[in-house]
Amino acid sequence: MAEKLITHGFGVPNDPLPHQFLIRIPAGRTDPVEVWEDFGAAGVGTTAQRLCRATIPRDTWRQVAEGVKAHLNRRLKEKDLKASRFKAGDTRVERILGRELCVLTWAIEDATPDEAAIAFTGRPSATWRSSDSSASLRAPSTRTGDTSAWTISGSSIEPPVATSRMARASRFPSATRSLSR
Repeated sequence: MAEKLITHGFGVPNDPLPHQFLIRIPAGRTDPVEVWEDFGAAGVGTTAQRLCRATIPRDTWRQVAEGVKAHLNRRLKEKDLKASRFKAGDTRVERILGRELCVLTWAIEDATPDEAAIAFTGRPSATWRSSDSSASLRAPSTRTGDTSAWTISGSSIEPPVATSRMARASRFPSATRSLSR
């Protein structure tokens, strides 16, 4: 039997300076949850070693956290890796799973908690899996005329228009905050 890989968090390999995502859950009950991309060894010495990719209000995060955890753990189980859970502080997420998480968080970052719950539970997880060759995620909205959809093709994720905070940040990298910690 093959030896199991040693991983941390949600599938992050036991390598020095891996490319990963960090889910930053503050200890405060009302502080927003942030999704950070850490470029690992490739980003050492650059101003963009860590970038904040999304900020989710805590109430919205509470609506989707269990479903996200279940999805990530299902994906880890497919690869015969150990399951994980979110904790206060930084939770590490493997880079491909982190990209999937970004698709979800970009769709719900401006949604109400009720809209976020519908966006996640009302759709099969395959609609926001970036491992599919091409997919799109349409965030449900009560706003009239809102038809925003994220398009995923291969390893690229394209925003519909620069309307949300992260859509603006993805088109203007200098507007994205970098982590100084």
